Amino acid sequence: MAGVHHFPVSFNSLNPNPFNNPHHYHHHYFNSKPFELDFQQKFEYWFKNNDIQKVENVDFTSRTAAEWESNAVNDEKAVKIDNEVLLRNQTRTGTNQLGGVYANGRPLPVHLREEIIKMASSGTKPCQISRELRISHGCVSKILSKYRDTGSIRPGKIGGSKPKKSLPQVVSAISIYKRYRPSIYSWEIRDRLISDGVCNTHNVPSVSSINRFIIISCFIKKFYSVALSLTIH
Repeated sequence: MAGVHHFPVSFNSLNPNPFNNPHHYHHHYFNSKPFELDFQQKFEYWFKNNDIQKVENVDFTSRTAAEWESNAVNDEKAVKIDNEVLLRNQTRTGTNQLGGVYANGRPLPVHLREEIIKMASSGTKPCQISRELRISHGCVSKILSKYRDTGSIRPGKIGGSKPKKSLPQVVSAISIYKRYRPSIYSWEIRDRLISDGVCNTHNVPSVSSINRFIIISCFIKKFYSVALSLTIH
């Protein structure tokens, strides 16, 4: 499994399946699968050694102008999108509140994306970029955020849906994270899913999806706890 180190931990030293309690709600969702055994080992080793990754919030304003321009040049070579062909394919256009023309469902042309990066690298604020280029503030912020996080200005895939990871594996991993560290945040879970090789950046669940799973899991856990207590009494 890519991204996950193999640690010398004995299977016999761990509970082969932490969810194998017949009265535990997880028993209704998980079976003893090779993935759970392997992932349980690696995560427990990580947890015991407190090897918690630090998540740093990188501000795009901290980049130097040279870094902005260098990445923009490299990205331009990678993209090579013919803007004229793109404009000819745009059949539905509209005008935003700033007077700028946009095409529904189409990405912002590359030359405008480059201009946003250049203006930001010179210290121009996003709101001013929005006014001068007549592009919505949300669009400007989204492009700057993507460039900050990935170093790319390429537009995302249009249409379709991103492939999803096998749900049982993701659910098992999230449950293990919460079991060993109940206070873990959803965005931390998302980062761990990627760093542990359970998912990649293209199929990892969103923070909101992880939140929904946690809420539903808590509800189910309480439901079975109440049902079990009523059965005992």
